[in-house]
Amino acid sequence: VVLVGLPARGKSYISHRLVNYLNWFGVRCKLFNVGAYRRQKLAEDKASRADFFSTENKDAAQKREELASHVFEQLLEWL
Repeated sequence: VVLVGLPARGKSYISHRLVNYLNWFGVRCKLFNVGAYRRQKLAEDKASRADFFSTENKDAAQKREELASHVFEQLLEWL
């Protein structure tokens, strides 16, 4: 299951609840959250500024792509 959408709409909440529910039933699943990984790896002042998500900020766009790729690689390893 992949959840994508606007910020602050409950994606993380729903995904955590879904993972807990499926694990309770014995279904092997794991949550991969690029936003959480970004906050963990980047300094908070850098990762939370609005210009980090600007389409005009080429350095940030590259960093976002690297973060997403890394989390995707973790997903593939888990599979």
